[in-house]
Amino acid sequence: MLASFCGGALEPMPTEEDEADDTSASIISDLICQGAQLGARTDRTGETALHLAARYARADAAKRLLDAGADTNAQDHSGRTPLHTAVTADAQGVFQILIRNRSTDLDARMADGSTALILAARLAVEGMVEELIASHADVNAVDELGRLAEESSPGWVSVTWAPRVMLVQTHTHVETRSLKLMHT
Repeated sequence: MLASFCGGALEPMPTEEDEADDTSASIISDLICQGAQLGARTDRTGETALHLAARYARADAAKRLLDAGADTNAQDHSGRTPLHTAVTADAQGVFQILIRNRSTDLDARMADGSTALILAARLAVEGMVEELIASHADVNAVDELGRLAEESSPGWVSVTWAPRVMLVQTHTHVETRSLKLMHT
């Protein structure tokens, strides 16, 4: 796998639009080839390179890091995984990459017990809530205060949350867009 990062595979020439993305991707590839540690952490927050890719919404960097074997479930000092960070940053591209990666624990908990679903509901990131539910995140998970995802955000309520989740699970033709959060 690392051969592709170290010039072992042919890559097409970048276009002007891709130049910025390719620059960071090539920097990541170069660092990996030079022995950079994928699990290295920042001193202050304990974030890995994958956390930083999520925080800055760099899907290209996240993809390269995952291809090189970065840990999708590494936790920073507050217990956040890269998935938690992607939800917090509303980094849709990184979020999509992470939820489709089989090694990502969708129900990993932060220090306060929050899962990515609870965090997405708390931050009212509607598209991410739907995607996490469709990806089978635990809708019954509670944080350390005993709050479910639907109860996590003051001012936001879920309309018939459980019946709609059951409907999606039992009728595969129902689209996840039927799961809506409504502001009160």
